[in-house]
Amino acid sequence: MARYKFEIKKNEISETEINETKNFKKFMHRYNSAVEPLWRKMLFRRKQSRFWISIVLIFVVSLLIIEESDKHAARQIQTDTNIDLVPRQVILQTDSIKTE
Repeated sequence: MARYKFEIKKNEISETEINETKNFKKFMHRYNSAVEPLWRKMLFRRKQSRFWISIVLIFVVSLLIIEESDKHAARQIQTDTNIDLVPRQVILQTDSIKTE
């Protein structure tokens, strides 16, 4: 029925060989490194990644500052055009006089 036959050879391991491989500190180190989230490992441990993250943050903050200053300038232009509406009304009144 089975196509494959497996030959299992059991090698007896002595107590000294078992005790040589027992290392609780190494086991805990491997466990803690496996449990630690990847984003903590990769992003902040390397100096190069910290450098690029800081460059990106500086770029984003500068874009936000530039955008805010553009909004402020647009508001200033809008208030300046509102001041110019008064002479415009005077011009419109003089145009209506000329057409009559």
